[in-house]
Amino acid sequence: MASLAGGEDAIVAATGMRQGPTSVLAKLLWLQRHQPHALKEASSLLLGAHAYVCSHLIGRPARVVDSTTLSTTGLATCPNANGVSYASDLLHSLGLSHWLPLLPDILPPTQSCGALSVEAAERMGARHLAGIPVFHSCGDLGASAVGCGAGLPGTEYIYLGTSGWVAGSFPNQPSRHPASQPHDQGSPRLASQPLAPPPPLAWSQGVFTLAHPDPSLVFRTAPIMTAGGNYKWALNTLLNIADVSEAAFHAADVAALSVPAGSGGLLYLPFLNGDSPPPRTHGHSWS
Repeated sequence: MASLAGGEDAIVAATGMRQGPTSVLAKLLWLQRHQPHALKEASSLLLGAHAYVCSHLIGRPARVVDSTTLSTTGLATCPNANGVSYASDLLHSLGLSHWLPLLPDILPPTQSCGALSVEAAERMGARHLAGIPVFHSCGDLGASAVGCGAGLPGTEYIYLGTSGWVAGSFPNQPSRHPASQPHDQGSPRLASQPLAPPPPLAWSQGVFTLAHPDPSLVFRTAPIMTAGGNYKWALNTLLNIADVSEAAFHAADVAALSVPAGSGGLLYLPFLNGDSPPPRTHGHSWS
């Protein structure tokens, strides 16, 4: 993927983040190589499970996506004051531009994608709700951040579920670092010159910048794909607790509080699954 795009830096410049094998970009390339008939058979490409649910609620395809979900796919530009858009130049360079007509419209989370159909309302046993507006909203990270009070700068939070992350809201300010300056360091930087993507330090260490429902802000998040699995592993291995329950949570809290901060130098790499592995390092291997 990187070679087709002109290098990994070109992908970072287009999307603001490194795109690995789990990105939608990589999956579309795989489909193109191994199942080229998929494009001919597809009528639309949905980028989130909630779009599928919305389609059933409104009784027709909900070809919409929110900016937060879109910015996790590798198909979008780096968030700016105007929100995000599809990285069409990158898709062209990867030979994926023919997917563009199938991509959903980018819809603000405050805009309804349709009305609850009579059929869907009857299936839920609530026919009287037919006609109420249905909102696609802003994906799990966006909704949880806003819902727990971290939708504005100044509050960060930790989410632990099947997956997990540390995240918060920050001002949407383009990064200014040496790579963003003109080659002639003696000349002033022109306002029309595009700012470079976030410094490599951020995205190479697993911190991602995602679009926020408020275009003046962005989410910065450090995710892990196996949060609950790690917790269960610790219960089973360290406390010999097989069944997860409220009592198990309490026992884990008591055990954790009995150990000094830093756990005596114990280091645990919580990557039980292959997704979102440790930061990519050149010249090093992991075992």
